[in-house]
Amino acid sequence: EIQGTIFFSIVLNFVYGFSGFFPIIYILTKGGPAYSTTTIDYLIYLRAFRTGGEMSDAYTLATLLIIIIMSIVSILFCIMFRKKNIEKEN
Repeated sequence: EIQGTIFFSIVLNFVYGFSGFFPIIYILTKGGPAYSTTTIDYLIYLRAFRTGGEMSDAYTLATLLIIIIMSIVSILFCIMFRKKNIEKEN
């Protein structure tokens, strides 16, 4: 079944889009100038390890990131599941 493989690939690419640019931003720009290239994963790193160890802020941002990713992935899953049910009924 190719749909499951495609869905898995889309989910992995989506998660990478939210968390995969950290090393690139860290090496090239360090979030600057004036935080213009800061992503949420880099902001989690800054809060946890660079600005006095504000772990509660980093934890909150990480939880927010997980909630955002899980909600979008669940919406994608519902769309895919609905499409499969419609195809089964026909």
